[in-house]
Amino acid sequence: MTQSSILDTYQNRMSNVVADPEFKSLEEKYRPYLDLYGIQDIFDVFDVKQAPSGEAITGKLIWHSEYDLPIDLKKDITKIFNNYFVD
Repeated sequence: MTQSSILDTYQNRMSNVVADPEFKSLEEKYRPYLDLYGIQDIFDVFDVKQAPSGEAITGKLIWHSEYDLPIDLKKDITKIFNNYFVD
């Protein structure tokens, strides 16, 4: 797989993650927690970085360390991430 096709795959997967309706339901489910810490968007608590070529996954989930996230929220986000980035 060429570097260009790896980037395309990463970009396509990121587009699908951002558009996933499950994130909207997570925002509603965890709204009290998000409001408590002034978090405007659920995407503010993590980043997805492109993994180096040759790895089994195309992205890496990176948590923002300034937030002490509930375990259930991390599990829910990880589940959605795995749907798109773990083959």
